[in-house]
This record gives sequence, C-alpha cells and structure tokens, in this order.
Amino acid sequence: TFILQTNCFRGTLKSLLSRHALLQKSEMFEEWNVWRQLEHLSSALDYLHSLAPPLLHRDLKPENILCVKRPGDGSICLKLADFGLGKLLNLDSQGKMSTQVKEATVYLSGKMYASSLVGTFTFLAPELVKALWTSARVGYGPGADIWALGCITAFMVLR
Repeated sequence: TFILQTNCFRGTLKSLLSRHALLQKSEMFEEWNVWRQLEHLSSALDYLHSLAPPLLHRDLKPENILCVKRPGDGSICLKLADFGLGKLLNLDSQGKMSTQVKEATVYLSGKMYASSLVGTFTFLAPELVKALWTSARVGYGPGADIWALGCITAFMVLR
C-alpha cells in the first residue's frame, strides 16, 4: 500500500507571508497575486461545500493553508490542510440537514447547520463569537468558512 501526497516545501501561508513581508518588494502582495490565491482558496471551499453531504472546514486560518510550488511556472498554489475540526453535515430521518453535537441535534427547516463552537477565535464568524460570549446555541453553515476566508484575505493584503 502506498500513500501519494504533495510535498509542501514552501510551508504554510503564514510562514510564507512572514518571509515575504521582510523583502523590500514581493510579488506575494501584488493585487493580481492576492486575487489568484483567493481564487485557489474559494474554489477549494466551493468544492467542499458542494459535496453531498457538504463538508465544513471550521478552522480556516493561514496556518492551515499549505503552499505548493507549481512545477511548470514556479508559482505558488494554496492547499487547504488540517481537517481535524471538519464536519460533514448529514440528512436526518425527515430529509432535513442536521449535525450531531454531543447530546443535541440541530434541525432547521432543511438548511445545513452545525452548532459546536470550534475554530480559532481570530477567524471566527461574528455569530460564533456572539454565541461564545452569550453561551447560546447557534446554528451556522458554510458562511462561517467564507467569513474565515475574508479574514485570511485581510491577513494577506495587510501584511
């Protein structure tokens, strides 16, 4: 049995951006490159959220994005990693999307929701931060990953 995987010599997005931030001029922070990296990440999230059942990553952050150098042109391609907090949303017996959270199950009119409060605080969607402060049970879906993607984009352009 063999496992074939991509070698990510460039490290994480956080380490790559930290190295490039020290350079006088770097293509990593050029607008065209930020848009290209955003396209890589958004297409990966679109794939995960379009699966049947959908998969939420729930811990998107620069440390969980690996950088791979493309053999052809040497450009950087971003890959999502660390799916340890990922969650598959399942159909319940009535055909509604649900997810199990210890003793509770969230059923909300056929929409996809998770309810466990996990992830890195800096990249949490506002509804999750509010739920942490108020100890309220909240349902969330793919929008939480999209919020984290926006935070990652800000991280890239504000470096």
